[in-house]
Amino acid sequence: PENARVLYCGNVPHSIIQPIEIEEVYSDPTKDIYIGKIQNSHTLPKLEISENEPKIGQSLCLCGYPLAQLGQNPDGSINVNNVRKYWQPTFMVDNFQGVIDGRTYAGFMTQHASLKGMSGGPIFGSDGLIYGMDVAVMGREIPDPATPITVHNGLVVGIGYIKEGIERANSI
Repeated sequence: PENARVLYCGNVPHSIIQPIEIEEVYSDPTKDIYIGKIQNSHTLPKLEISENEPKIGQSLCLCGYPLAQLGQNPDGSINVNNVRKYWQPTFMVDNFQGVIDGRTYAGFMTQHASLKGMSGGPIFGSDGLIYGMDVAVMGREIPDPATPITVHNGLVVGIGYIKEGIERANSI
């Protein structure tokens, strides 16, 4: 939304800091992506992005904070009792490019769908590199004359979109 602010609050729920405003570097609602820059971020850990797209069948891990419910304590501090980290081992099923609900996705599908609230989380490989960013869940029907089956897969924005955003950040 216009005039919205995005804040970095630390490693919730383990080390909450005074919120720091995140400056938008790149966003594209049609691609369902937002990349921001935190001033003086040299003390934060850095994540490495793979130079290659994952291969079909490659082991991956979905990461995020699903179903997070931040609240406010009576003293004004942030209540993080209902926040938890989540890791879901999975693997790449296939490449994907298409439009869902008016958003263009180019990346890949994972065998496991992520949970609500994990959008924007990194997708790591067993080598520790990032291969994409979790963005959506896609349901698809597998035809069967007796009983059609609906399968839900995770949709991941590929590293091409992420690199595009980082290149814009580096040019600022």
